[in-house]
Amino acid sequence: MTRKMLRWVFAVGLAILLLNAAIPFLVTRQAGLRHEAADAEHELGRGLSRLLRAYLDAETGERGFILTGDEAFLGPYQHGRAEVERLLPQIAARMRPSPAVGRLLHHEHLLAPQQAGRIAARRRGLLVETAAMAQGRREMDAIRNEIEALARESQLRGAALAADTARWDAWSRISVVVVTLMDLLLIGAACLFALRAARDQRAAIAATDVANRHLLNEAAQRNEAMRQLEQHNDKLNALIATQALLAQSALDLERFLTLVTDSMLRLSPAQGVVVLLVDGEKLLCRAGSGSGAHLVGRRVPREGSLSGRCLAEQALLSAPDTEADPRVDREACRRAGARALLVAPLYQAGAAVGVLMMIGDRPDTFGPPDTQTLQLMAGLLGAALGHQRQFEENERLLAGRTQALAALERELTRRERYEQELVSSRQRTQAIIEASHEMFICIDRDGRVIDWNAQAAATFGWSKDEVVGQLLADLIVPERFRMRHQDGIAHFLRTGEGAAINRRMELPALQRNGHEILVELTITALHHGDTIEFPCFLRDISARKRAEQAQLQQQQTLRAITDAIPALVSFLDAGQRYRYWNRQYLETLGIEPAAGQTVAEFMGEEFHARIRPQIEAALRGEPAHFETTMATQRGTRYQSVNLIPHRDEQDEVAGFYVVSWDITDRKQQELAWQTLASFDTLTGALTRVFFLEALDLALRRHRRSGQPLALFYLDVDHFKPINDLHGHAAGDAVLRAYTRAIERALRESDVVGRLGGDEFCVMLDDARNEEAAIKVAEKILEAVRVPIAIEDGTLRISTSIGIAFINRTHRTPEQLVALADTALYQAKQIGRDRYALVRVDDDAGEVAG
Repeated sequence: MTRKMLRWVFAVGLAILLLNAAIPFLVTRQAGLRHEAADAEHELGRGLSRLLRAYLDAETGERGFILTGDEAFLGPYQHGRAEVERLLPQIAARMRPSPAVGRLLHHEHLLAPQQAGRIAARRRGLLVETAAMAQGRREMDAIRNEIEALARESQLRGAALAADTARWDAWSRISVVVVTLMDLLLIGAACLFALRAARDQRAAIAATDVANRHLLNEAAQRNEAMRQLEQHNDKLNALIATQALLAQSALDLERFLTLVTDSMLRLSPAQGVVVLLVDGEKLLCRAGSGSGAHLVGRRVPREGSLSGRCLAEQALLSAPDTEADPRVDREACRRAGARALLVAPLYQAGAAVGVLMMIGDRPDTFGPPDTQTLQLMAGLLGAALGHQRQFEENERLLAGRTQALAALERELTRRERYEQELVSSRQRTQAIIEASHEMFICIDRDGRVIDWNAQAAATFGWSKDEVVGQLLADLIVPERFRMRHQDGIAHFLRTGEGAAINRRMELPALQRNGHEILVELTITALHHGDTIEFPCFLRDISARKRAEQAQLQQQQTLRAITDAIPALVSFLDAGQRYRYWNRQYLETLGIEPAAGQTVAEFMGEEFHARIRPQIEAALRGEPAHFETTMATQRGTRYQSVNLIPHRDEQDEVAGFYVVSWDITDRKQQELAWQTLASFDTLTGALTRVFFLEALDLALRRHRRSGQPLALFYLDVDHFKPINDLHGHAAGDAVLRAYTRAIERALRESDVVGRLGGDEFCVMLDDARNEEAAIKVAEKILEAVRVPIAIEDGTLRISTSIGIAFINRTHRTPEQLVALADTALYQAKQIGRDRYALVRVDDDAGEVAG
């Protein structure tokens, strides 16, 4: 067979192999992708089911808490809300193109704050309106519908993916069979070609084997000689290159030491190289490479070590096997992994200042060439140490001189700048005094004016030229105070103390026209050598005093008005600190806030956290109104609170007014009306609306726990003739006695509701099985048969009961009541004074019992 034909055969076989590998891979890959998509859709369906259960748990907990006020119901609510917040974003991201996702997110955006608001209202004892509860149920029904729509979409996509996956699985199996057959044919052909080629090659191999062995022996001998020559040449080149690098880094000791250790590691069979320098009674490891790198920074005792003996003897020492050498510290060598050591001393100015050490990991690591290399490097390193010490000393002297010159230059520059700033400061101070809106007057030790700014001239009517050199007392001090003014100056000059010095005082001052004004005065004493001056700053505060007086009168009027209002009135600044409050605080709360005390400090953190959103709205400039509870001397009281923002001259919110009215009587009346609306006034049973609410809550617990539930629908047999013969008063007495008889047969946890007329419903919240429900029904039948006293005698009545025993269901309370009513009709049909039972199981349907 020719070489060309073999190449063609090889190319065709390779193409077939690649095709056989690619086809099953592609088909299997597509089938795997379909499987992954189907699994993802199945997982999405389970996520939708968990999301629906989470919503049902949250609604069950909310309604249970609103109806009963029991905090235990908030556990399912909080768990359900947490599951919704975890699952909803994942499902929305997976099914984002679906319109049902947008609608679901919209309903969730409405439902979550509504639920939180109703729970918060119930916690505060506020009335939760029936309309709000109905709105919550509508939102929940809408969410349930959207989740079911999404589940249907997911099921449709899953079915389509399952069919597609089955097709691709079939193609995968077919492709594997076809490819296997082709591979078998190809392997057979390859075996035939291989047998023929093997026969041809064996002859050629036998002929060339002898020649090859001879050539290999010759080549091995030449390669060994070349290798030894190259090693010797490389070592010489490395030594030359190392000397050049060391010369370049001679002034950088750390770099020099690192180059020495790295070069020694490269030029010798050593596993580690270290440089140790004398440091008192020990040797400090300054540099290391290889296994010696971890020794950098450590100190080695000179006594009892090979390095210390090397320094003492000032000679190169070798320890071919550290385990058998008494001169070394065997434990230290074992920790460092050193089985062989070679050390050489380092000299500086004829004195040994350190050692260069090579470490081997096996005995007899080092030979004569390694000893020569170590001696060469030790000499280079010793010379570098001498250069480095001389260079560092020169650098230190130069740096000291440079620092002294720089310090002298900085001091000269500082003094020039200080003198310039002093002149500039004086000019600036004088300009500020002249332009100041405050009056500035300076007098000498005799009380004569030596400076008088423009504001002083404008206020008092005297120009600066007219007053300089004049006695200040004759110009602006009223006559009744002049003696005190002069005595004060004389006292300060004698003792160095003055009552008016460095103090702010309010004093009367005299203008040129004889009119007195009230000024605020600050006076200091300045010493200039033997002289003394008294600078004075004055401000006319007459207008401010008049405004303060007017404001005081206004505040007194406002306090008189607010103290007469039977409400809590206060003002808080932008920092929520009390600045004003009326007398009602003390009468209502028994205490008053301290000036500057915050709402949180006075009313408590819990109360502050409750009203924080309204306070923040008021500080944004938005009036706020809300109702809350407050602890007072009369107990907890309901308050209607108004927050009114207050803006300053710059139209910024500077605080807010608080007006709080007591509305406890009104709230108690509302709660009483709510209680009356929950129970039937004749029998005391729950009304239809509230019974259906209680049944809805029980159904939600049933769906979560799987515990069976029993619902009774019952009425009085032949009740209409009782009304017709004995009157409605007798009928009312029968209904009251009938209700009491039912309640005697029940537990406290069971719920009784009147749907209207003589129709009642009973819910057994913990029905273990059908036998337990039937036993309760029999007790009710027996209890109702007791004679009932009316005005004209006694009556005997009976009742019929329809039982809906619920195992698994997602039906509404109204649908279950209808099923129990159907069972009641069956009991009536078979003779009254008995019960009939319907089993409710959505998986198996209803079966009459």
